[in-house]
This record gives sequence, C-alpha cells and structure tokens, in this order.
Amino acid sequence: AYLAFQLLPVGAGELHLGALHHAVAQGAAAHHGQLLELLAELGRFEVKGVMSAPQGLNALATEKFDAVVCDYEMPGMNGINLLQTLRGGGSKVPFILFTGKGREEVVIQALNSGADFYLQKGGDVRATFTELAHKVRTAVGTRRAEEALRESEYRYKGLVERTPDMIWEIDTNGTLLYVSPQARPLLGFEPHEAIGRSLFDFIERDEVERVQGILRASILGDKSNEVMEVKARSKAGELRTIEIRSLPKTDTEGRLLGFIGLARDVTEKKRLQNKFEVFTRMVPPQVVERLDVNSLKLGGIRKEVSIVFADIQGFTTLSETLDPEILIEKLNRYVGTAAEAMLLQEATVDKFIGDAVMAFFNAPDDQPDHTLRAIRAAIQMRDDILDLRETMEPQFRLNFRIAVHRGEAVVGLVGTKDRLDYTIIGDTVNTCKRIQDNGIPGKVIISDVVYQHVKDAVIVNPLEPMHVKGRIQPVTVFELVGLQL
Repeated sequence: AYLAFQLLPVGAGELHLGALHHAVAQGAAAHHGQLLELLAELGRFEVKGVMSAPQGLNALATEKFDAVVCDYEMPGMNGINLLQTLRGGGSKVPFILFTGKGREEVVIQALNSGADFYLQKGGDVRATFTELAHKVRTAVGTRRAEEALRESEYRYKGLVERTPDMIWEIDTNGTLLYVSPQARPLLGFEPHEAIGRSLFDFIERDEVERVQGILRASILGDKSNEVMEVKARSKAGELRTIEIRSLPKTDTEGRLLGFIGLARDVTEKKRLQNKFEVFTRMVPPQVVERLDVNSLKLGGIRKEVSIVFADIQGFTTLSETLDPEILIEKLNRYVGTAAEAMLLQEATVDKFIGDAVMAFFNAPDDQPDHTLRAIRAAIQMRDDILDLRETMEPQFRLNFRIAVHRGEAVVGLVGTKDRLDYTIIGDTVNTCKRIQDNGIPGKVIISDVVYQHVKDAVIVNPLEPMHVKGRIQPVTVFELVGLQL
C-alpha cells in the first residue's frame, strides 16, 4: 500500500485536513476511512488528495498549498522525481516524503533534493500519523517563519536603502561595523570604504577629542548626547555638519556591544539657522515671532513709521590711520551699543551702513506708541555711547549724531526670491538721514513732526530751522534733552 499524494491547502492561520485519498491495492475504502478519522482527530487539516504526480503538479499550478506529503513509489514518477521537479521550478512549498521505503540512499537523496522531512511508514498507525501531523505543522511553521523573515529583511533593506539618513553601527572602540548606502551622498564614500575604519577618521580634527569624550561617557551610561552635531570632511574635502542620533546596542544579557544610529547632513540647515540668528540680532524676538513667513513676498505697503538714524562723527578720517582689524573692533563696539539701545525698544534694525545704523518702529508689527519708543531708544543710545566713550582710549572717543523723524514710508521686502531685504524706503527715510547728517555731535535731533506727537512727554531745546538737501523749505527741528518725569 502507498500514500499517493497529499496537498495541504492554505488555511486561515491553521492547517485543515478534510478529505484524504489513499490508494491501496486491497481494502482501499476501509483504509481511506481509517486515515480520515485519524487525521480529523489529530488535527484540523484540509487535504486535497490526488492519485499521481501529474495530477499533483496540475493542482499546484492552479492552487496554493501549505505543504506536500508524498509517497516514494507512485505511477509514472516517484516522489523524489516530483520533489526535484518542484524545486527545479522554484517552488519552496514544504515537502514531506512519507513512504515505506527506508533505504538510506533514498533518505539522503530526498534530503539533498530539498525535502523538509522524511517519515517512514510502519508500526502503530495512530503513532505514525501523529508524527506525520507534527512534521506537517513543523515544516509549514518553519517555512512561514522563513518567509516572514525574508519579508522583514526585504522591508528592512528597502527602508535602509530609501531612508535619506545614513544608518551606521560602531563597536565600543568607534570602529564602523556597518554603514548604509547613504554614506555615498552624505560624505562621498562607498560603504566598503568606511566599514572597518574608525569613526574618528571622518571627523574634523578639532572635533575628535570632544567626540571621543562623548563616546567614553556614553559607554559609561551617559545618555545626554544621543543627538549631537559634529564637523566631518567629505571624500572631496568639503566640510559638512552632520547630525548623529545614537542608541546603545547590547547583547541578551545587557552587555554593551556598541552603538547604532542615524546620520544626516544638516549643513544647509545650520547655514539657514545661522542666517536666522543674524536676523534675530537685528529684529527683536517679539517681532520675529509675530512675522507670518507664509505671507512674506516681494513688495511692500505704505505705513506710518518712526525712524532713528545715527552715525559716528569723524570715523571716516580715523579709518584712514588705523589697521582694519582695530577699526572693525572699535566700530562694532560703537554700532553694537547703538543697535542694542534700539532693540531694547523693539525696533527693527534695518541696516548698518559703514559707521551708521538705521532702525524703524511700527513695522512689521503695529506699535501704537512707536514715536515714543523711538525717543526712548535715541536717549538710551546717546547716554550709552557717552558712557562707552569714557572707557575708550582718547583717540577713540568718538561722538554720534542722532536723528529721529516720523512719516509715511513703504515697508516690505526688496530684492529677489533668493536675496530678500526687509526694509523701508521713501522721502521720510531720506529726510531723517539728512537731519542726522546736519546734526550736532553727541546730541539727539528730532523733527517737528516727532515733537508734535510726543511734546507732552519730552524736554526739548528749539533749534534754528535746518536746511536739508531735497527740501525747499527749512525743516523745524529740536534738540531732545530728555523725558519729562
């Protein structure tokens, strides 16, 4: 008697055995019923039985099965020939050879041809089929686990290859054990060029000691640097800023083996951050927070503003006799003092023009008291610069000429899409600059327009009307002495 051919279809999470065809020379019906009863008792298998190898191949071509259980001796093609045909065609379906032939060469040939198990008939039927059911479940479970692992590896490989970040692994000495293909766009190296080398080979020299210290601290359990930035050189010699995220890698007993993590190029991000930091030094944080980035576009609007203009008297002459390094250091102290006084009143510092600085109020954010803010900023600037002069060497004790004016100007973005400047333009700006040009060193000069808006809050000295370029009529001006108490 022989078991002709068993096909176990895919079940929903489990194997089912329903109909088993078992061809025997004599007593086929009785044997068939016995096997059905046993297999129904031993497991919930659904079985499709066929009587020959060609029938089985046809079934496999049209349906999907969890496993194949096959006798060795069958009409037209033995079990090993069938197995070789399946494996030759690329089928990985679990295959169990179930036969009365116990010859050693058959067993070896079956296993070498890709059989998952070999089970010999004989002895107690119940025990034999219990073993068969166990091997079926084991073979199918193993194959499903292998497929799940392959799928997981495929997904992981896809994730590694598609993520914009470089995935890396180092041991506790800093030796690179793995880097993903993103090493190429990140630093210009192929993975094989980096694996086996020290992490510190790629880090800028003046950063190595710091990163070594971080690695030592991390080995001791410090988690404060799981995200850090380092300077690294690309294969082409370009200096780049790399953000590194890391996690410790341990064995099953918790012993540290090294670190794994991600690396990404943040050079451009840092460049933009640095630019933004420069911007925030010119514009108070409160104004920056209220700027609507989505609404920024070329062009501007007309708006009433108050303007403060200041420059250093005699700086041009001084610059002809000083080394550039000393000149810049002195300039920064004076201009920085002036700018800080205006930022204290939430001014928008528009620009530094050589030895001059200009700021305006009431844009981009509305400031109902913008003219009074400009007055306070001018007084603060005057007093702070006088204090600064006392700390300077005599030849560097310079004076500022300061002017405050108010009027309508166009406020907005000027430039191109790649280079924008948030500024103000108009006759009000020009007039303020000309008042400042004709001002008194060490004094704050305000226009009549400004005075009319703050006259109840300030102390002034009237001055002779000022003739300025571009104006037919002289401009009424005042010296700003201080604020009324």
